[in-house]
Amino acid sequence: MTLQQLVFFTAIHQYGSFTTAANELFISQSSLSKQIISLEKELGIELFVRNTRHICLSEAGEQILPHVLSIVGKYQEMKNCAALVEQSAQGVIKLGGVPVLSIYGITHALLKFETLHPEFSVEIAETKTSYILSRLAACSLDIGIVRLAYPLEYDSGSMLVIPLVDDEQVLVTSSDHPFVRRERISLAEAMGETFVQLNSDPVVAAHHIQQIELMLPDVTLHLSNMKMDSIKQCILQKGWVSLMMREVAQAAFLPEAHIVLLQEPLRLTLCAVLRREDPNPACQALISFLTTYFRKKTIYPQSF
Repeated sequence: MTLQQLVFFTAIHQYGSFTTAANELFISQSSLSKQIISLEKELGIELFVRNTRHICLSEAGEQILPHVLSIVGKYQEMKNCAALVEQSAQGVIKLGGVPVLSIYGITHALLKFETLHPEFSVEIAETKTSYILSRLAACSLDIGIVRLAYPLEYDSGSMLVIPLVDDEQVLVTSSDHPFVRRERISLAEAMGETFVQLNSDPVVAAHHIQQIELMLPDVTLHLSNMKMDSIKQCILQKGWVSLMMREVAQAAFLPEAHIVLLQEPLRLTLCAVLRREDPNPACQALISFLTTYFRKKTIYPQSF
């Protein structure tokens, strides 16, 4: 049995066709068939039910599929880790961050790091929290930068989580809203308001949604993947309100809208996350730089 045969097996299952799988794998259909027949002989079972119209897994094939996927997945993780080791030797750091890095000064800090350490370079990809965490676990990212609640709700058993910048929730309203005359309000006072919440990153959105539904069980809540400017128009023209982080609100909504402070806001922290096992020298250098750079911008300890 070879790893290649297992990859072939998963490809046929994925595409439901020997012909399509062979094309995707850039081998001949006859070679693919020979490899699967060889695998079946070694295992002593028939992996696929074949007929003239379609192909599907046999009962035995269904039973071994999870094990094969696990083996192939672990192999891919090993390849990813090896690639990262090679990149780290060249001073390349793969970093994934939620798409607010510039708002919190992270992008500026990363560029300053590269200026001070020309032997290192940072490849930045901004994306969703769930994707960042899954790519970290799969060893295809070196470092993630995500927003987490404190105390940390994320299981950091296999990850090192380092707080960088903390922020608080605020309520965004139109400039003629009655709340603008108040220095701070309780979220419960927003009873009867219509909320519009950005839902492009479900992990971050869940924090705000939970707060709203806890304090306002009968609230009218619109979840949207609109851009910030479109949400701003809903606030300005429809009189809706939105719960979001203060730094984001200041960057995206002022001066047109108004920010109302909350009496008991939820606090989220922008954190650097990396695998707990020995990070490579490039990652160590970047984390050391970030913790020093943001030391005065967080009220939380620098490590866990």
